[in-house]
Amino acid sequence: MPVFATKKDIDYWADLNARELWMTGMRPGDILMNCYGYGLATGGFGFHYGAMAMDAMAIPMGSDARQYDRMIDFIVDFGVTAMCRTPSVGLYVGGKARERGVDFRETKLKIGLFGAEPWPWETRMKLEELFNITAYDEFGMTEFLGPGMTCECETRDGMHAWADAFLVECINPDTGEWVEEGKDGELVWTWLTADGTAMIRYRSRDLSRLWWEERCACGRTHPKIAAIKGRSDDAVSIRGLIVFPSQVEAALVKFPETGANFRIIVDRRNDLDTFDLKVEVKDASVLSDSARNQALSREMAEAVKTVTGNSPKVELVPADSLPRASGGESKTASARVEDRRKK
Repeated sequence: MPVFATKKDIDYWADLNARELWMTGMRPGDILMNCYGYGLATGGFGFHYGAMAMDAMAIPMGSDARQYDRMIDFIVDFGVTAMCRTPSVGLYVGGKARERGVDFRETKLKIGLFGAEPWPWETRMKLEELFNITAYDEFGMTEFLGPGMTCECETRDGMHAWADAFLVECINPDTGEWVEEGKDGELVWTWLTADGTAMIRYRSRDLSRLWWEERCACGRTHPKIAAIKGRSDDAVSIRGLIVFPSQVEAALVKFPETGANFRIIVDRRNDLDTFDLKVEVKDASVLSDSARNQALSREMAEAVKTVTGNSPKVELVPADSLPRASGGESKTASARVEDRRKK
Protein backbone atom coordinates (compact mmCIF):
# COMPACT_ATOMS: atom_id res chain seq x y z
CA MET A 1 0.00 0.00 0.00
CA PRO A 2 1.58 3.35 -1.03
CA VAL A 3 1.64 5.99 1.70
CA PHE A 4 2.04 9.65 0.73
CA ALA A 5 2.90 12.55 3.01
CA THR A 6 2.85 16.30 2.45
CA LYS A 7 5.29 18.72 4.07
CA LYS A 8 2.57 19.47 6.62
CA ASP A 9 2.33 15.75 7.41
CA ILE A 10 6.10 15.46 7.86
CA ASP A 11 6.22 18.51 10.14
CA TYR A 12 3.39 17.13 12.28
CA TRP A 13 5.11 13.73 12.35
CA ALA A 14 8.33 15.35 13.55
CA ASP A 15 6.40 17.02 16.37
CA LEU A 16 4.81 13.72 17.45
CA ASN A 17 8.21 12.04 17.57
CA ALA A 18 9.72 14.98 19.46
CA ARG A 19 6.94 14.56 22.05
CA GLU A 20 7.90 10.93 22.52
CA LEU A 21 11.59 11.70 22.91
CA TRP A 22 10.80 14.45 25.42
CA MET A 23 8.37 12.17 27.28
CA THR A 24 11.12 9.58 27.85
CA GLY A 25 13.53 12.16 29.25
CA MET A 26 15.48 13.49 26.26
CA ARG A 27 16.21 17.21 26.19
CA PRO A 28 17.82 19.70 23.75
CA GLY A 29 21.51 18.92 23.40
CA ASP A 30 21.11 15.19 23.98
CA ILE A 31 22.54 12.73 21.46
CA LEU A 32 20.26 10.03 20.02
CA MET A 33 21.77 7.00 18.28
CA ASN A 34 19.04 5.97 15.86
CA CYS A 35 19.29 2.27 15.05
CA TYR A 36 16.10 1.99 13.03
CA GLY A 37 16.24 1.63 9.26
CA TYR A 38 16.46 4.60 6.91
CA GLY A 39 14.63 3.78 3.69
CA LEU A 40 11.15 3.00 2.39
CA ALA A 41 10.44 1.54 5.81
CA THR A 42 10.52 4.91 7.55
CA GLY A 43 11.27 4.01 11.17
CA GLY A 44 14.60 5.82 11.19
CA PHE A 45 13.31 9.06 9.72
CA GLY A 46 10.62 9.58 12.37
CA PHE A 47 12.93 9.77 15.36
CA HIS A 48 15.54 11.59 13.26
CA TYR A 49 13.08 14.38 12.45
CA GLY A 50 11.84 14.34 16.04
CA ALA A 51 15.34 14.82 17.42
CA MET A 52 15.95 17.69 15.02
CA ALA A 53 12.67 19.33 16.03
CA MET A 54 13.73 19.38 19.69
CA ASP A 55 17.33 20.48 19.03
CA ALA A 56 18.89 17.13 19.86
CA MET A 57 21.55 15.43 17.73
CA ALA A 58 20.58 12.30 15.79
CA ILE A 59 23.22 9.77 14.71
CA PRO A 60 21.78 7.84 11.70
CA MET A 61 23.33 4.49 12.59
CA GLY A 62 20.73 2.30 10.85
CA SER A 63 19.45 -1.14 11.74
CA ASP A 64 22.25 -3.50 10.62
CA ALA A 65 23.18 -5.47 13.74
CA ARG A 66 26.46 -6.47 12.07
CA GLN A 67 27.64 -2.95 12.92
CA TYR A 68 27.58 -3.83 16.60
CA ASP A 69 31.20 -2.80 17.19
CA ARG A 70 30.54 0.61 15.64
CA MET A 71 27.34 1.00 17.67
CA ILE A 72 29.20 0.24 20.89
CA ASP A 73 32.09 2.56 19.98
CA PHE A 74 29.74 5.47 19.23
CA ILE A 75 28.05 5.11 22.63
CA VAL A 76 31.40 5.06 24.39
CA ASP A 77 33.28 7.68 22.32
CA PHE A 78 30.62 10.24 21.36
CA GLY A 79 28.59 10.64 24.53
CA VAL A 80 25.37 9.06 23.26
CA THR A 81 22.63 9.69 25.84
CA ALA A 82 19.71 7.83 24.21
CA MET A 83 19.17 5.12 21.62
CA CYS A 84 16.27 3.58 19.72
CA ARG A 85 16.26 0.11 18.16
CA THR A 86 14.41 -3.21 18.11
CA PRO A 87 14.62 -5.26 21.32
CA SER A 88 16.17 -8.28 19.58
CA VAL A 89 18.98 -6.17 18.12
CA GLY A 90 19.38 -4.55 21.54
CA LEU A 91 19.92 -7.93 23.17
CA TYR A 92 22.41 -8.86 20.47
CA VAL A 93 24.46 -5.66 20.74
CA GLY A 94 24.28 -5.67 24.52
CA GLY A 95 25.61 -9.22 24.58
CA LYS A 96 28.47 -8.29 22.26
CA ALA A 97 29.32 -5.31 24.48
CA ARG A 98 29.45 -7.56 27.52
CA GLU A 99 31.82 -9.91 25.64
CA ARG A 100 34.07 -6.89 24.99
CA GLY A 101 34.00 -5.96 28.66
CA VAL A 102 32.21 -2.65 28.05
CA ASP A 103 30.59 -1.17 31.16
CA PHE A 104 27.84 1.23 30.10
CA ARG A 105 27.75 2.68 33.62
CA GLU A 106 30.88 4.55 32.57
CA THR A 107 29.06 6.16 29.60
CA LYS A 108 26.38 8.86 29.31
CA LEU A 109 23.76 6.45 27.96
CA LYS A 110 20.57 6.62 30.02
CA ILE A 111 17.51 6.11 27.78
CA GLY A 112 16.44 3.37 25.38
CA LEU A 113 13.35 3.32 23.15
CA PHE A 114 12.44 -0.10 21.81
CA GLY A 115 9.74 -1.19 19.41
CA ALA A 116 8.90 -2.73 16.01
CA GLU A 117 8.37 -6.19 17.54
CA PRO A 118 6.59 -7.63 20.59
CA TRP A 119 8.80 -7.87 23.67
CA PRO A 120 7.92 -9.07 27.18
CA TRP A 121 8.80 -7.38 30.46
CA GLU A 122 11.61 -9.88 31.04
CA THR A 123 13.33 -8.60 27.90
CA ARG A 124 12.98 -5.03 29.16
CA MET A 125 14.72 -5.96 32.42
CA LYS A 126 17.51 -7.69 30.50
CA LEU A 127 18.06 -4.65 28.25
CA GLU A 128 18.16 -2.35 31.27
CA GLU A 129 20.75 -4.60 32.88
CA LEU A 130 22.90 -4.83 29.75
CA PHE A 131 22.93 -1.09 28.95
CA ASN A 132 22.31 0.51 32.38
CA ILE A 133 19.33 2.41 30.96
CA THR A 134 15.63 2.99 31.50
CA ALA A 135 13.86 1.17 28.66
CA TYR A 136 10.65 2.51 27.11
CA ASP A 137 8.16 0.82 24.80
CA GLU A 138 7.16 2.67 21.63
CA PHE A 139 4.91 1.68 18.75
CA GLY A 140 4.29 2.87 15.21
CA MET A 141 3.24 1.60 11.80
CA THR A 142 4.75 2.34 8.40
CA GLU A 143 1.20 2.79 7.10
CA PHE A 144 1.04 5.88 9.35
CA LEU A 145 4.64 6.93 8.52
CA GLY A 146 6.20 4.94 11.38
CA PRO A 147 7.10 5.84 14.98
CA GLY A 148 5.28 8.74 16.59
CA MET A 149 1.95 7.01 17.23
CA THR A 150 2.36 5.82 20.84
CA CYS A 151 5.02 5.72 23.52
CA GLU A 152 5.38 5.19 27.26
CA CYS A 153 5.78 8.09 29.65
CA GLU A 154 7.81 7.92 32.85
CA THR A 155 5.13 5.82 34.58
CA ARG A 156 5.67 3.02 32.00
CA ASP A 157 2.10 1.83 32.53
CA GLY A 158 0.88 1.65 28.94
CA MET A 159 1.73 3.75 25.89
CA HIS A 160 0.02 7.09 25.27
CA ALA A 161 -1.66 7.25 21.84
CA TRP A 162 -1.74 10.83 20.53
CA ALA A 163 -5.46 11.61 20.44
CA ASP A 164 -5.00 14.80 18.41
CA ALA A 165 -3.49 12.77 15.55
CA PHE A 166 -5.14 9.34 15.73
CA LEU A 167 -8.42 7.70 16.69
CA VAL A 168 -7.67 4.24 18.07
CA GLU A 169 -10.24 1.52 18.67
CA CYS A 170 -9.99 -2.05 19.96
CA ILE A 171 -12.09 -4.78 18.34
CA ASN A 172 -12.65 -8.49 18.44
CA PRO A 173 -10.46 -9.69 15.52
CA ASP A 174 -12.98 -12.41 14.62
CA THR A 175 -16.23 -10.42 14.72
CA GLY A 176 -15.07 -6.84 14.19
CA GLU A 177 -17.14 -5.72 17.20
CA TRP A 178 -15.75 -3.33 19.81
CA VAL A 179 -14.42 -4.98 22.96
CA GLU A 180 -14.90 -3.56 26.44
CA GLU A 181 -12.38 -0.95 27.57
CA GLY A 182 -9.27 -2.67 28.92
CA LYS A 183 -10.04 -6.01 27.25
CA ASP A 184 -7.72 -7.76 24.76
CA GLY A 185 -8.41 -7.14 21.09
CA GLU A 186 -7.03 -5.89 17.78
CA LEU A 187 -6.12 -2.22 17.39
CA VAL A 188 -7.83 -0.25 14.62
CA TRP A 189 -6.49 3.19 13.65
CA THR A 190 -7.83 6.28 11.89
CA TRP A 191 -5.41 9.06 10.88
CA LEU A 192 -7.11 12.33 11.80
CA THR A 193 -4.59 14.87 10.53
CA ALA A 194 -3.10 13.42 7.33
CA ASP A 195 -3.22 15.39 4.08
CA GLY A 196 -1.35 12.95 1.83
CA THR A 197 -3.04 9.62 2.62
CA ALA A 198 -6.48 8.64 3.90
CA MET A 199 -6.34 5.94 6.58
CA ILE A 200 -9.78 5.22 8.01
CA ARG A 201 -10.37 2.36 10.45
CA TYR A 202 -7.21 0.54 9.36
CA ARG A 203 -6.93 -2.90 10.94
CA SER A 204 -3.43 -3.27 12.31
CA ARG A 205 -3.56 -7.00 13.26
CA ASP A 206 -1.72 -5.93 16.44
CA LEU A 207 -3.17 -7.40 19.65
CA SER A 208 -3.29 -5.14 22.70
CA ARG A 209 -5.68 -3.39 25.10
CA LEU A 210 -7.05 0.18 25.07
CA TRP A 211 -8.17 2.31 27.99
CA TRP A 212 -8.70 5.93 29.01
CA GLU A 213 -7.66 7.57 32.26
CA GLU A 214 -8.98 10.93 33.47
CA ARG A 215 -5.36 12.00 33.86
CA CYS A 216 -2.19 9.92 33.90
CA ALA A 217 0.28 10.45 36.76
CA CYS A 218 2.46 12.20 34.18
CA GLY A 219 -0.33 14.74 33.58
CA ARG A 220 -1.31 13.63 30.08
CA THR A 221 -4.89 12.78 29.11
CA HIS A 222 -4.26 10.83 25.90
CA PRO A 223 -5.62 7.26 25.87
CA LYS A 224 -3.29 4.34 26.52
CA ILE A 225 -2.63 1.03 24.82
CA ALA A 226 -0.89 -1.93 26.43
CA ALA A 227 2.33 -3.45 25.14
CA ILE A 228 1.74 -5.30 21.89
CA LYS A 229 1.11 -8.92 22.82
CA GLY A 230 1.51 -10.22 19.28
CA ARG A 231 -0.34 -10.15 16.01
CA SER A 232 -3.40 -11.99 14.91
CA ASP A 233 -1.33 -13.19 11.93
CA ASP A 234 1.71 -14.08 14.12
CA ALA A 235 -0.16 -16.34 16.50
CA VAL A 236 0.42 -19.97 15.65
CA SER A 237 -1.87 -22.79 16.70
CA ILE A 238 0.05 -25.83 17.92
CA ARG A 239 -1.85 -28.90 19.08
CA GLY A 240 -4.95 -26.76 19.53
CA LEU A 241 -3.25 -24.10 21.68
CA ILE A 242 -2.34 -20.59 20.52
CA VAL A 243 1.35 -19.74 20.94
CA PHE A 244 2.85 -16.24 20.58
CA PRO A 245 6.59 -15.67 20.03
CA SER A 246 6.52 -13.15 22.87
CA GLN A 247 5.49 -15.95 25.28
CA VAL A 248 8.43 -18.08 24.18
CA GLU A 249 10.80 -15.13 24.52
CA ALA A 250 9.58 -14.44 28.06
CA ALA A 251 10.45 -18.02 29.03
CA LEU A 252 13.86 -18.11 27.32
CA VAL A 253 15.22 -14.73 28.37
CA LYS A 254 15.35 -15.93 32.00
CA PHE A 255 18.22 -18.26 31.06
CA PRO A 256 21.62 -16.48 31.09
CA GLU A 257 22.82 -18.84 28.34
CA THR A 258 20.17 -17.63 25.88
CA GLY A 259 21.52 -15.69 22.92
CA ALA A 260 19.81 -12.95 20.93
CA ASN A 261 17.46 -15.04 18.82
CA PHE A 262 15.27 -18.11 18.58
CA ARG A 263 13.06 -19.75 15.95
CA ILE A 264 9.80 -21.66 16.29
CA ILE A 265 9.37 -24.39 13.68
CA VAL A 266 5.96 -26.04 13.39
CA ASP A 267 5.34 -29.07 11.18
CA ARG A 268 2.96 -32.01 10.96
CA ARG A 269 4.07 -35.62 11.05
CA ASN A 270 1.67 -38.58 11.04
CA ASP A 271 -1.21 -36.07 11.26
CA LEU A 272 0.17 -34.62 14.51
CA ASP A 273 1.64 -31.15 15.08
CA THR A 274 5.33 -30.95 15.96
CA PHE A 275 6.87 -28.04 17.86
CA ASP A 276 10.61 -27.56 17.40
CA LEU A 277 12.45 -24.65 18.95
CA LYS A 278 15.93 -23.55 17.93
CA VAL A 279 17.64 -21.32 20.50
CA GLU A 280 20.89 -19.43 20.03
CA VAL A 281 23.33 -19.69 22.94
CA LYS A 282 26.03 -17.17 23.79
CA ASP A 283 28.71 -19.66 24.78
CA ALA A 284 29.67 -22.22 22.12
CA SER A 285 31.09 -24.52 24.81
CA VAL A 286 27.51 -25.42 25.78
CA LEU A 287 27.10 -27.09 22.41
CA SER A 288 30.08 -29.39 22.83
CA ASP A 289 29.23 -30.42 26.39
CA SER A 290 26.62 -33.15 25.85
CA ALA A 291 25.37 -33.32 29.44
CA ARG A 292 25.07 -29.56 29.78
CA ASN A 293 23.42 -29.28 26.37
CA GLN A 294 20.79 -31.86 27.21
CA ALA A 295 20.09 -30.42 30.65
CA LEU A 296 19.69 -26.86 29.37
CA SER A 297 17.50 -28.00 26.47
CA ARG A 298 15.26 -29.87 28.89
CA GLU A 299 14.99 -26.89 31.28
CA MET A 300 14.13 -24.52 28.42
CA ALA A 301 11.48 -26.90 27.13
CA GLU A 302 9.88 -27.04 30.58
CA ALA A 303 9.93 -23.23 30.88
CA VAL A 304 8.24 -22.82 27.48
CA LYS A 305 5.66 -25.45 28.34
CA THR A 306 4.80 -23.59 31.53
CA VAL A 307 3.77 -20.43 29.63
CA THR A 308 2.37 -21.92 26.41
CA GLY A 309 0.97 -25.30 27.45
CA ASN A 310 3.04 -26.90 24.66
CA SER A 311 6.28 -28.78 25.15
CA PRO A 312 8.81 -28.10 22.37
CA LYS A 313 11.79 -30.10 21.24
CA VAL A 314 14.63 -27.67 21.92
CA GLU A 315 17.80 -27.55 19.83
CA LEU A 316 20.62 -25.26 20.93
CA VAL A 317 22.47 -23.57 18.05
CA PRO A 318 25.45 -21.19 17.73
CA ALA A 319 25.06 -17.44 18.15
CA ASP A 320 24.15 -15.45 15.01
CA SER A 321 23.03 -18.59 13.13
CA LEU A 322 19.27 -17.84 12.89
CA PRO A 323 17.44 -15.34 10.66
CA ARG A 324 16.93 -11.95 12.23
CA ALA A 325 14.54 -9.17 11.21
CA SER A 326 15.38 -5.50 11.75
CA GLY A 327 12.81 -2.80 12.37
CA GLY A 328 13.19 -1.72 8.78
CA GLU A 329 12.34 -5.17 7.47
CA SER A 330 9.57 -6.36 9.76
CA LYS A 331 7.36 -4.90 12.44
CA THR A 332 6.24 -8.30 13.65
CA ALA A 333 7.74 -11.37 15.21
CA SER A 334 7.00 -13.42 12.10
CA ALA A 335 10.71 -13.91 11.40
CA ARG A 336 10.74 -16.09 14.52
CA VAL A 337 8.04 -18.46 13.29
CA GLU A 338 8.36 -21.02 10.49
CA ASP A 339 5.14 -22.95 9.86
CA ARG A 340 5.85 -25.83 7.48
CA ARG A 341 2.40 -27.36 7.65
CA LYS A 342 0.48 -27.50 4.38
CA LYS A 343 -2.22 -24.86 4.33
